[in-house]
Amino acid sequence: MQVKRQGIDAFLKAPPAAIEIVLLYGPDAGLVRERSKRLEAAVMGEKGDPFRLAEIPESSLKDDPGALYAEAAAISMLGGQKFIRIRINTDTAGTALEAYIGAREGGAARPDALAVIEAG
Repeated sequence: MQVKRQGIDAFLKAPPAAIEIVLLYGPDAGLVRERSKRLEAAVMGEKGDPFRLAEIPESSLKDDPGALYAEAAAISMLGGQKFIRIRINTDTAGTALEAYIGAREGGAARPDALAVIEAG
């Protein structure tokens, strides 16, 4: 699903429940970060919950492409949808996304998580 410019505000306020991964990219890193924060607030509320927030370093994805699915599938200590942020500068996420999709196609359960990839 590609969100057009005129639909971005509505998407950021209430991302569809069927969405598991969002790619935010563009030359304006500040705008990418702002939109990521808006999605985080939509998933976790304004106050947030540190037990539902995870940040995966790009280097972790390079070393372990399955880290994205493993983090998404891990149940939050207090329950609720998790928010996973990944900031990338290379094409490292491709292998991790392939592993994630492969796990899902292999019958793995749909994680209660929204993964957001921030890229330039």
